[in-house]
Amino acid sequence: MTCGVDTVRLVALATLVVSCVAAGCGRNDPCTGVSCSDHGICFSTEGSDALCACLDGYVPVGRDCVANEGCAGVTCDGHGECLEQGGLAESCDCDEGHVPSPDGFHCFPEPTPDGGGE
Repeated sequence: MTCGVDTVRLVALATLVVSCVAAGCGRNDPCTGVSCSDHGICFSTEGSDALCACLDGYVPVGRDCVANEGCAGVTCDGHGECLEQGGLAESCDCDEGHVPSPDGFHCFPEPTPDGGGE
């Protein structure tokens, strides 16, 4: 059995969500009520708002996953540039000091040796 990139991305994000639940991300969970247009999984990192990791063929625009028709609306969280290939959004090229999320469409501060971000 082979796993596609989409499956690997969703497993990575599911692991992130499970660790959040285990850590007690309570009622203040920013993902409450966020459906990602039923084409992805909502997640958040410490101190972040709700973000969507989208299935293949979709890209995150705000709190929605929309059909991948290029980089229009893909912000890379203001810390990178969306790259296109063949007219479709491919991933974010993150600025120095930032790393891409598992889905490739978000840029987070690179972890420091003490475990925090910038």
